[in-house]
Amino acid sequence: TRTHSDSVVIPKIFQMNKDLAWLFGFYIAEGNSSKNNVVFSFNYKTEMRYVRRIKSIMRRYFGIKKFTLSSNKITTGGQIIVSSTVLARFFRDSFGHGALRKHFPKWISDNLKFSGDVLRGLWDGDGMIRLQILSTTSRTLAHQVKNLLAANEIFSSIRIGSNRKRNPRHDINYSVK
Repeated sequence: TRTHSDSVVIPKIFQMNKDLAWLFGFYIAEGNSSKNNVVFSFNYKTEMRYVRRIKSIMRRYFGIKKFTLSSNKITTGGQIIVSSTVLARFFRDSFGHGALRKHFPKWISDNLKFSGDVLRGLWDGDGMIRLQILSTTSRTLAHQVKNLLAANEIFSSIRIGSNRKRNPRHDINYSVK
């Protein structure tokens, strides 16, 4: 698929690999897309290695050459923005848009070969590695992660908690441990 103003081409069938699997997992955790952009959020003090990795993967597999970085020195939050209508549509259609609607597409759930890499990207974004907890507001994603872990013989549980004080828009939080 290609638009006249967008040089990114998404093949109908592409070869999944560890890098793409990680990127897709990280997008599910920390990404979002508008009509024209794919955005990844990160902590610019502690997560610059993720920025370098995202840029490298985007260059290698999607031919992206230009990135916009923004940061907020007060909150230490940052964003890497990729301007591409085609890529934004691909990520939005494949993985959902907004925290509540994030999910794995079937072609990820069914591919156990790279499930560890997808989960690593997801945990790098939203997980607490030391505590082995993944936190999400997406009920669908929580259950998909639990099922993917089970398929890899890692047994987990889901705890449902209130998020109302921290973020009233996302008042239910699912923790997979």
